[in-house]
Amino acid sequence: MVMLRLLPLFDQHAPETAAALRAQLTALGGDPRNADNPLLTDGLQPEETGGKALETMQNHADRAKTSRERDGIYADAAVSLASQGDIRAREVSDKIDESALRAEVRRFVDFEFVQISIRKKDAVEAVRLAKTGQLANSQRAWAYTEAARLLMNSQRQRSLDLLEEAADEARRIDGNAVDRTVLLVGVAKQFLTADRTRAWEMMNEVVKAANTSETFTGENAEIFFPMGTNSSFKLRRIGGQDYSLSGMFKSLTQDDFYRSINLARSFKNNGPRATATLAIASTVLEK
Repeated sequence: MVMLRLLPLFDQHAPETAAALRAQLTALGGDPRNADNPLLTDGLQPEETGGKALETMQNHADRAKTSRERDGIYADAAVSLASQGDIRAREVSDKIDESALRAEVRRFVDFEFVQISIRKKDAVEAVRLAKTGQLANSQRAWAYTEAARLLMNSQRQRSLDLLEEAADEARRIDGNAVDRTVLLVGVAKQFLTADRTRAWEMMNEVVKAANTSETFTGENAEIFFPMGTNSSFKLRRIGGQDYSLSGMFKSLTQDDFYRSINLARSFKNNGPRATATLAIASTVLEK
């Protein structure tokens, strides 16, 4: 599989080595023809432009023998267009007949546009898309949190309102206490810059959420959203340092050392309690 994945790069940059790899692959019982599988070249070759992707989609759809095959073609095109920020991705995703696949693809498409807006620092558009898009609660909570971060210096009250909306969305996450906890940490972190009292209140809620999960360690500060189609596999992630329990406790320690210690002790499970305690200790030692 490693050889198959890397063959396109060797074909491009070291063709003499590519021939040797193909021979070795055959000796190992592999089939070099599998290198044509689009999943193996995903990310290594440039995606088709919007117009070309639509043309390819239509050509393949016209030859599709079943509705399921046609749905897969539409899903491929919608994901490709969304990755390029092409709004036609929504129209294509709506062509999918199978309701579950259509909802999954549309969720990916809408969230892709949200992430593009955040990268462009367009908080207004990100909030609009979050309100109207077919997003999961976790995606919507992240969108509001990131938009609030962008608006904190220029529209403080609007930013605080968005953080409250983000917290509400995080609370609605059902059956995944880890994601709920990570996102509440992110909300609390943003509150810390504008409303420390609200940040401490939110951290009490973080503790309650963490105590309902046996798998939250405080170190798992990222949430992943995979999207696989016939010819591609996309993995989007949110979270990171601003959603890290360790980073949050470092900030809290600078604000109130003894209160941070008491908060860390309120974690029921060893993982988050250890993460918080080490963050407090490291902050003190750095000072």
